[in-house]
Amino acid sequence: MAAIKVRIEREGEQRLLPYACIAYHVEVVGQLGLASPEMETTKGGCSVIYVRSIGKGGEAVVKVHSFLGDKEVHFRVG
Repeated sequence: MAAIKVRIEREGEQRLLPYACIAYHVEVVGQLGLASPEMETTKGGCSVIYVRSIGKGGEAVVKVHSFLGDKEVHFRVG
């Protein structure tokens, strides 16, 4: 199991925006399974996405989509 932190910060700063409640959609491609809801919102500017192994090795990508833009996290599953 792995945890991916989702943080809403002002661009160029590392300060959390505690009032930000932003909806996002999570997509997993490859050798991981999603252990969190597919649709979620940040609460107080942050959230966590949990992914888990499906028992196979290889590459995986977790894609997070919101109106703020898209982000990807790449994994190598051993």
